[in-house]
Amino acid sequence: MGTHLEKAWLFGAHLQGAWLNQAHFESATLRRAHLEGAFLAQANLQAADLTDAHLGSADLSLARMESARFERACFDGASFDRALTSDAFMDGADLSSAREITQEQIEIMWGDSATKLPMTLRRPTNDFWLDLEVGGEAGDSRDERWFALWRQRLDEIAESRGGKPRSKSNLSAAARIGDSVRVSSRLEAQAMEPRKSSH
Repeated sequence: MGTHLEKAWLFGAHLQGAWLNQAHFESATLRRAHLEGAFLAQANLQAADLTDAHLGSADLSLARMESARFERACFDGASFDRALTSDAFMDGADLSSAREITQEQIEIMWGDSATKLPMTLRRPTNDFWLDLEVGGEAGDSRDERWFALWRQRLDEIAESRGGKPRSKSNLSAAARIGDSVRVSSRLEAQAMEPRKSSH
């Protein structure tokens, strides 16, 4: 049930107003994607990369957002009604006008002092929330912990489908996600470069 787009490369995709209820985006790349007004109720976004994504007025009711990366994403008017937000990475994200978002959902996300929250909610003081002025080793340690959780989520997804977990390699989880982000950023830069004329 629902569209299957697991691991899909959808960088900068225009999906405004798309009907994506119960869609599967596990581990998909949706960096800078336009999902304004999209219907994502009960969609599975676990471990997906939505860095700099535009989610204004999107319906995220009951969406599975666990361990997804929403760094600097915009949620202007998006609905978080009963969305599952455990370990969602929200550093720099704009949640200031998100609808139906609760303190409980905020507490189990990861964020920093650049994350904008609704005025009715308080900024958590747990280890998931980083003061940008701290940085240094404390910031690096925090990022590594999130990367390890991200890798664990990928393994859980793989196991649920009868696949083999990939975290058995000797590389650290942080190194693997770091490589993934670097590759994604390089491809992103290439996509932004003007195409050379064949003449």
